Amino acid sequence: MSKAFWIRAGTGLLRFLPYGWARAIALAAGDLSWLLLKERRRILEENLFRTASEKDEETRRNLGRATFRNFALCSIDFLRLPFLSREEVIGQVEIDGLENLDQALAQGKGAILVTGHLGNWDFAGAYLAALGYPIHAVGEDLDPEIYAVYERYRGATGMKIISLSGAALPCFRVLKRKELLVLVGDRAIHGQGLAVDFCGGRRVLPEGPAAFVLKTGAALVIGYLILNPRGSEKRYKGVVSPVLTLQAVGARDVPGFTQAISDALSEAVRRYPDQWFVFQPQWKETDG
Repeated sequence: MSKAFWIRAGTGLLRFLPYGWARAIALAAGDLSWLLLKERRRILEENLFRTASEKDEETRRNLGRATFRNFALCSIDFLRLPFLSREEVIGQVEIDGLENLDQALAQGKGAILVTGHLGNWDFAGAYLAALGYPIHAVGEDLDPEIYAVYERYRGATGMKIISLSGAALPCFRVLKRKELLVLVGDRAIHGQGLAVDFCGGRRVLPEGPAAFVLKTGAALVIGYLILNPRGSEKRYKGVVSPVLTLQAVGARDVPGFTQAISDALSEAVRRYPDQWFVFQPQWKETDG
């Protein structure tokens, strides 16, 4: 049976399963994955050596296990998106800095929200769409059946998805209409991009966000949605940074602005290293 089948089956089960039970199953699945997926665990611990460099080895090991658990918790909320109402999505989020996004859009040249594989980026898009923002997100190209499922889930509250293949022209059109474009900026999916400093190492990041800013004058903000500690009033906390301008960071070109974006994302990842869901190494020792 295909992956798409199991995604739909998971949603069907979660429709009737109390959230407390679903959460317990997710935590158990996270622990099991941490035990069995040894290569993923090794890569994650390598990443944590950079993103949590100030922690000792035992603490980083615990952060690794917590990362698998957090990923499982975010996954069940993604699977629940098709049957959650707009009000239910909105009700699970507290947010700091939403006025920064409004300010970016008010500049009249469209806005770019750059996020990373940090926390629940799919739920974040659904949340902004539920609030009424005209949001378009670039999605990774997948198997057509999987892509169709993901498109449906991500669009549950009105978010529109742009395929990564041939995305440039649709993205320009979004910005020309003065709408909101969401780009994932912490990983170059196909390995094409710029090598920049990231969390004390070097990684290749996409140059698209910086290129769009320089070509269109669109305002850019950094945003992410992370899991709150258990017991918090809201399940998630959203953060939107002040508008990141060329003048503020002293950048005049794509490499310089890409580095500024990387610095902002690095700061967020260091703050929540157990919610950075990147299971690929992709660290570069040199630019070569």
